[in-house]
Amino acid sequence: DINSTCLKGLLSELPSSCSTLACQNVLPKMLHGITSHPLVEVKEECTDVFHDFLKRFGDNRVMQWSDQENMATSLLNLLKPKQYKSSLRKKVIACVGALSAVLADRQLDSLMRTLLADVRAAATKAEKQKYIQCIGTVSRNVGFRIGQHLKEIAPLFLQIVNQATEGDVSMDGENEQDHEVVENCLNAFESFVLRCSKEIAPHLDELCTVTLSLIAYDPNFYDSGDADNAMDEGFDEFDDDGLVDSDDDDNSWKVRRAALKVLAAMVRGLPDKLEDIYETFAGPLIARFQEREESVRLDVFSTFGEMARSAVVKGQGALAGGGGEPA
Repeated sequence: DINSTCLKGLLSELPSSCSTLACQNVLPKMLHGITSHPLVEVKEECTDVFHDFLKRFGDNRVMQWSDQENMATSLLNLLKPKQYKSSLRKKVIACVGALSAVLADRQLDSLMRTLLADVRAAATKAEKQKYIQCIGTVSRNVGFRIGQHLKEIAPLFLQIVNQATEGDVSMDGENEQDHEVVENCLNAFESFVLRCSKEIAPHLDELCTVTLSLIAYDPNFYDSGDADNAMDEGFDEFDDDGLVDSDDDDNSWKVRRAALKVLAAMVRGLPDKLEDIYETFAGPLIARFQEREESVRLDVFSTFGEMARSAVVKGQGALAGGGGEPA
């Protein structure tokens, strides 16, 4: 919409000295549009403008005096109706993340408790996915402040990941949503490792076990042995009859890519654990050089390069400090 585009442009150009004026005039109108306007399109535009407003003027003291908890509730209410478009959901999640960065501790605590309750109460995979994605976005915006909640978040997310990836994948594509749920959980863990290394420590062993399994998670892959070739030929016959080839709809690569990002985060964010990480992951990571999905294979090489660089840096540090042989 041209009006929202113009308003966003105006917000980006306003000097900092006008922040209070912007808060007093823009904030109430955007919140009214989000909560009360009957048109979904208007709600979406107001959410988009509110996001830009928070990024630009969220640290203004008027924001600190506002009813932040009601702001968060108003945004989360937009995630509940199933008929709302995915574009609105994405903007709401981004907006919740931007708002979380300026929330006071009490309001942030309330937001996290609400999101965790929503994850547990989600009746469908799609509902669960959007709340998990929201928690990950909040983590990337608030950094270490989410650490106190990891004692609840980490076990819950690990349980969700294990449940979603255990067993065989059905050929009708029912597990595609599971893969996206797992991807969002792993994306959140990437943020937790980088921003809350102390708080994630009690869950690190289980996270390493899960990550080790998921960097090779490829349930639709078959070896090229004779028996499997025969199996593939059998599936080809079904494909000719109209069934979808599993490779076309296979999105398990998202899980492998997300797991590699968690591993890369461990390498960067846990320098005191590097030796254990090398011992656990170096061999399996080299085995993944044969990854069949090109974009994921590039991530494999990138992650291995990250491990190699960290080994060199650690070794140089040990030599410079007289610590003996490099690791």
